[in-house]
Formats: sequence, structure tokens, C-alpha cells
Amino acid sequence: MRLEDQVSSLELSKRLKELGVKQGESLFIMRVDGGHVILNKPQDWDSNSDHYYSAFTVAELGAMLPQYPYYLPVRQKDGIEWGIRVNGEWIQEKTEADARAKMLIHLIEKGLVTV
Repeated sequence: MRLEDQVSSLELSKRLKELGVKQGESLFIMRVDGGHVILNKPQDWDSNSDHYYSAFTVAELGAMLPQYPYYLPVRQKDGIEWGIRVNGEWIQEKTEADARAKMLIHLIEKGLVTV
């Protein structure tokens, strides 16, 4: 499995940062350099920079999410998409990391989780 599939996407990482999710404590970061996205381990980086975003792993996102009854990750039969049930709604993404990131975004936006 590719590392890119095990961390939140750039788009979702940006949204999490906008919502105030603490940056700089994840195992990986994404930085935008000359229009290219580079996935790296954080070293001396400015977590307030507009060019750096925490790329949260599946495990890191899982630790941020509340326990049942809010979510239940389900891998589809074709092995391509992950679905998460949130209060009767389904959130689907291509990777488990993105499904969990989108779930966290949903809960923050609904006021069910605070950052």
C-alpha cells in the first residue's frame, strides 16, 4: 500500500487545518512547493505556514474520532472505497484515511466534536 493512501489527502488536510485541528504533531506533513505536493516527515517546519499541512495517518485520525455510535468504517466489496456511517449518513472515500478525515470534518462542522 502506498504511503499516500495511508494519510489524509491535501484537500482534506487543508480543511482540517482551516477548522483548527492542531498541526505539527502528525507523523507526516504535506508541503506545497512550486505547485507540487511533497509528503515528508516533519522536521523544522512552521505549522502556521500556508504551505505546510499535517498529513494525518489512519491511526492518528482514529484517535481523534469519538467512539461508537458516531462511526463505523466499512470497506466495500471491491476494495476500492471506504464508507463511514455518521448518524445515519454515509461518507465514502477511496481510502480509509480520507474517509476518517472527512468524518472528522463532518463532526467538527456539526459541532459534535471540538478541536
